[in-house]
Amino acid sequence: MAKKFGISIFISLLTWINGYTQDLEKVDLKHPVKLTGSFSTGLKYYGASGISNRFDPLIWTSSGNLNLNIYGVTLPFSFLYSTQNSEVRQPFNRFGVTPRYKWAKAYLGYTSMNFSQFTFSGNSFLGGGIELTPNKFRFSAVYGRLRQAVASNFSSSFTIPTYRRMGYGVKVGYGDTNNFIDFILFKAYDDANSIIAEDSLNINPQDNLVVGVNGRYKLTKRLGVSFELATSAVNRDRRAEETNLSSRKWLNRLGGLFQPTFTTQVHDAIQAGISYNLEFIDFSIDYNRVDPGYQTLSTYFFNNDREEITFNTGLRLMNNKLSIRGGIGQQRNNLAGGESTTLTRLAGNAGLNYVISSNLNFAFTYSNFSSTVEFLVDEFQADSLNYAQVSESFGANIIYSQRKGSKTHSLALNANLQSQNVDTDTENPGLSNSSLWNVNGRYNINFIPVKTRLNLGLNFNSNDLADRSTQRYGLSLGVSKIMLKNRLQTALNLSGYNSYQGGVLNNFTSNGRFSATYKVNNHHSLSLGSSLIYREIKSTDRDVNSFEEYRADINYRYRF
Repeated sequence: MAKKFGISIFISLLTWINGYTQDLEKVDLKHPVKLTGSFSTGLKYYGASGISNRFDPLIWTSSGNLNLNIYGVTLPFSFLYSTQNSEVRQPFNRFGVTPRYKWAKAYLGYTSMNFSQFTFSGNSFLGGGIELTPNKFRFSAVYGRLRQAVASNFSSSFTIPTYRRMGYGVKVGYGDTNNFIDFILFKAYDDANSIIAEDSLNINPQDNLVVGVNGRYKLTKRLGVSFELATSAVNRDRRAEETNLSSRKWLNRLGGLFQPTFTTQVHDAIQAGISYNLEFIDFSIDYNRVDPGYQTLSTYFFNNDREEITFNTGLRLMNNKLSIRGGIGQQRNNLAGGESTTLTRLAGNAGLNYVISSNLNFAFTYSNFSSTVEFLVDEFQADSLNYAQVSESFGANIIYSQRKGSKTHSLALNANLQSQNVDTDTENPGLSNSSLWNVNGRYNINFIPVKTRLNLGLNFNSNDLADRSTQRYGLSLGVSKIMLKNRLQTALNLSGYNSYQGGVLNNFTSNGRFSATYKVNNHHSLSLGSSLIYREIKSTDRDVNSFEEYRADINYRYRF
């Protein structure tokens, strides 16, 4: 026990890897140090005819990676060297570790923690944190630097000075993954003495207090609810004159935790949801509202000034062979009515999956996304301009597979359509309308005894815009084979397609690629490949030449 405790301390103090989680109960004491990695070197050739070379004729490349594992903690190293550039990577620039033992978990160094979506979520920080979950008790605490200070640089107009930002917080709750309630408090503040900021830049040190409650609870076996409510108070300038708030008076009595000023702004965010599940059907309703201006200094970005409600449902029939899902939702902004534009979005989706037999499957998807924007052109005459956009997407695919004796067959057909329609109050409402078709099919046959695969593919693409249209028809053929007791893998792929613009043949493009890999043993392997691209220009409207491009490569790899 003493030995394992000593190893735990060693791991906590001496391991460096960004975001690594270590379970101390699973430490391999018999093999404390492991070394794995690989090294490869190769030569690439490039040539072109009809166009200028887009790459160097010869490129030599060597690369490698080394993984040093110490008591289950991996330290990755890698390097790349070529005639064009070189690079070495090691894990010591930003390092952090999260050791875990039973119900205790620590966060050390550069790391991140998650309290809830509206309070503290996903922000990387330098510091420490802890999570304790004995039985159903839930406790988390964190302290660290959220942002590094950046001083003014008058020689560069791209450098924006920022204050060093610190933060600390706690989360206390009770429950498990399906049923819990958490109470959250997080404080973030800028160090006013960390930089000297020019008044002309209008950059002020801020501080923020956010409190919230987050929970999920199953009322019955089939009925569940979720919720989160957060209030965020931000001082836009913590040096401003202190004051007492006429509303949210509880913020006036927090002492050193938060002191309101004349720059204080207080906003709310709320989420609530309910779900109900039966054996053959389920549905859920979710509501989100984030006030205009809602912000926390502990989170990178908030999509605020929005209110949305969504409804989703699913149906399972025929012993789960047929499943149907669908949803609809609406989102709007300008909740306070003070903006010159109001955006309303309506989104819907539907999907169907039908397992017709063990060999045949069919799926269909549909989505619709519409946006309506009302611009207030003249606030005194209440004149407005409307803009509406509707985007639709259809998709369908059929997959068939079967094994007959020593052969397996598979056939896949896929079709997708995306369209966009724009309607405005202008004289040319349809200039932004477009549609995109994509249809492809692929057939595969595998001759199992001789380890040979053949595939044939067809594809069609069409892109129709208001002022032009393009189409492409293509064919592909491939064969692969494994030989010499599974040591040699070879593949040959050929493809070609015609491109049309405005109904006129524009060009023909063909591509061929051959590759082979020989595995000497478990450590050494050799590979080579070559490809040819040929494009023949058919149209005389453009001053473009036909061309060919050649590529070849050979590579050696060692794994240990």
